[in-house]
Amino acid sequence: MDDMRLLEAIGKMLDEKLEQTLEEKIGKVLDEKLEQTLEEKLGKVLDEKLDQKFDEKLGKVLDEKLDQKFDEKLAPVHERLGRLENDVSGLKDDVSGLKRDMAEVKADIKDLKYRVIVLEDKVDVMRKDIDGMKADIDELKYQGEVTRSGVNTLLSWAENVESVVKVPLMGAAR
Repeated sequence: MDDMRLLEAIGKMLDEKLEQTLEEKIGKVLDEKLEQTLEEKLGKVLDEKLDQKFDEKLGKVLDEKLDQKFDEKLAPVHERLGRLENDVSGLKDDVSGLKRDMAEVKADIKDLKYRVIVLEDKVDVMRKDIDGMKADIDELKYQGEVTRSGVNTLLSWAENVESVVKVPLMGAAR
C-alpha cells in the first residue's frame, strides 16, 4: 500500500504540477490570446472612435479656421458693401430731392408759360394801342403842319395887309 500511496502521492504531485503547468501555459496562452484579441478589437474600436473623433475635431477646427479666414478676407468686402449701401442710400435721397426740385421747376415753368401767354396778350393789345397812337400822332403831325401852314399864310397875309393898310397888325403879336 505504500507503493500505492506513493503512486497516489506522485500522481497527485504530477497532477498538481501538470495542473499548475497547464494553468500557467493555458493562462499564458489565454492571456496572450486575450491580449492579442483585446488589442485587435480595442485597437480597431479605438482607431475607429479616434478616427471619428479626430475627423470631427479636425472638421470642426478646419470649419472654424475657414470661417475665420473667410471673415478676415470678407471683412473689407463687407466694409465696402456697407459704404456702397450708404452711398446708394445717399444717392436715393439726392434723387428724391431732385425729383422734388424738378416738380417745383415744372410748376414754375407752367406758371411762367401762363405769364408769357398773358404778357403776349398784353403786348398785342399794347401794339394795337401803339399803332393807334402812331396813327393819331401822324394825324397830329399832319394837323400841326396844316395849322402851321395856315398860321404862316395868315402871318404873310397880315404883313401884306399891314403894309397896305398902314396899321401895325404884327407888332402886338411879335
